[in-house]
Amino acid sequence: MIPMETTLQKRLAPRLADKAKEVIVDIITYLFVVLFVYTATDKFWKIESFQIFMSRLDLFHYTGKYVALMIPSSEVFISVLLLIHKTRRLGMFLSLSLMTVFTAYLIYMKLTAEVLPCHCGGAISSLSWVQHIWFNIILILMSVAALILDKKTE
Repeated sequence: MIPMETTLQKRLAPRLADKAKEVIVDIITYLFVVLFVYTATDKFWKIESFQIFMSRLDLFHYTGKYVALMIPSSEVFISVLLLIHKTRRLGMFLSLSLMTVFTAYLIYMKLTAEVLPCHCGGAISSLSWVQHIWFNIILILMSVAALILDKKTE
């Protein structure tokens, strides 16, 4: 006869593991929501200087004004997707994409620009460019982890 505790543990273990995965995915999701809302708010708050900044970059010289509006708008849109359970996975894919683009931009600027202007807000602006790149890489890895852990909702 199988002891009842062992049978109960076998039944509960997958549920506990699933609950732990859910909690981890929720933490990562809300971290991205806070990050994106925070940075979007900062960019919208200083939209004129952000548009000027973006227009001065060689990459966005003629489209800087529009890119400056598109970036915080995208961050808000992705945050909304992350907050709606049915669209959370799409929001996480878009978070991964946006962070990858931001990181590629940072690496490009670090390798090519003589002057490294920073238009990040708050605490993020106190990071060096290399620290900011590593910060973004960690966020990329976190979004990948959330997508892997949340596979069951496909």
